[in-house]
Amino acid sequence: MIYDFAIVGAGISGLDIGWKLDTSNASVLILEKSKSCGGRMATRRLNESKFDHGAQFIKRTKISDALIEFWTSRNILKRFPVPDFDSYFGLGGMTRLTKEISQNLNLKYNSKVITLKNTPHGWRLTLDSGDSILSKNIILSCPLPQSLELLKNSDIPFDPKLQDIHYAKSIVSLISLQQPLKEHLTFVENFDSDIYSICSQKGKGLSIDHNYTIVMTEKWSEDHFGLSDDEIKQKSIVLFKTKFGSTDISDFQIKKWRYCQPTSMWSELFYQPHPDIYLIGDAFGGPSLNGALLSSDGLAKKLISNTHV
Repeated sequence: MIYDFAIVGAGISGLDIGWKLDTSNASVLILEKSKSCGGRMATRRLNESKFDHGAQFIKRTKISDALIEFWTSRNILKRFPVPDFDSYFGLGGMTRLTKEISQNLNLKYNSKVITLKNTPHGWRLTLDSGDSILSKNIILSCPLPQSLELLKNSDIPFDPKLQDIHYAKSIVSLISLQQPLKEHLTFVENFDSDIYSICSQKGKGLSIDHNYTIVMTEKWSEDHFGLSDDEIKQKSIVLFKTKFGSTDISDFQIKKWRYCQPTSMWSELFYQPHPDIYLIGDAFGGPSLNGALLSSDGLAKKLISNTHV
């Protein structure tokens, strides 16, 4: 079979454009290198609790409204528990939202694309398993450095200025405490020079315990990213005790995001290194879920308006 579109990456931008192209009657296959979808819309279970350890919510904007209405119709969306904050999260975690989008999509997990080759029959995507896929068009929705690496490995030229777009790293602590970290704390951003944000998972209803997702700042994350998880835990515990006093931690896990968000962005919503290849994501629409959606929506409108779809 030759697909109309092969999408590499099942984060929010890849799922969104796959969802829109699928409803336009195009044949679509989404290839995801890991065992689940969602990218930074990620939820992890620890014992009987759940932690959102990437994005904590999605803001309602014109660009996210269609998805929010879709999730609302499925009764899986909940208002983020901060007053005057028009944002939402998934019942059971952010991963629930992306899984709902993927339900009716043709999605192949554990499928890392290693090369692209243009053939008389279409683009051949070779997977690390040795299998291959044929498609008329390719959409790369993974983080930009990974997309560029795939283009390099496939000898497909691209604008070298794309390599000037860098990503901030992020270290995230998932902690369970015997007592609240701070009274009445549900969510705070720009906490201080070391901690970017703190979100109570109990406040979101994901846990009955005093569980928190703590995202470290870009500088702190960059300075400590190369350390082992155990070393990061020890330094974090010292830091938390300094900032919050005695903290009786019953469980502690670390999540590292190598490509948390772009520190700059491309001037257009997508990029074409070849007439049949497209790059989308937060490096093109902006460093947020809505930025990633802005990019995927911009390309979807272009493709759906074309006569070949």
